[in-house]
Amino acid sequence: MTLRSSNELTNHVITWINAYCRHHRLTDTVPDVDGAPWNLTARQFRRTLAWYIACRPGGVLAGAVQYRHLGIQMFEGYTGTSDSGFRAEV
Repeated sequence: MTLRSSNELTNHVITWINAYCRHHRLTDTVPDVDGAPWNLTARQFRRTLAWYIACRPGGVLAGAVQYRHLGIQMFEGYTGTSDSGFRAEV
């Protein structure tokens, strides 16, 4: 699979999620950006997923295993360091 096809498939998932939510009258859609559908890249999706996993109880360890990194510090660096303050804000 190429990076381009991976990006296309990721965006098809967003389209499906939004259609499903509209059909079932759910508000959990992926929001538009500046009035246009978000063009999510595989890199953005990977990092967002890693951040979400890391914020769950036991998530840093689970993320390190899932992403097959050699150390937990590498996974934490991938999701955003504590120094940046991003994880603490959320």
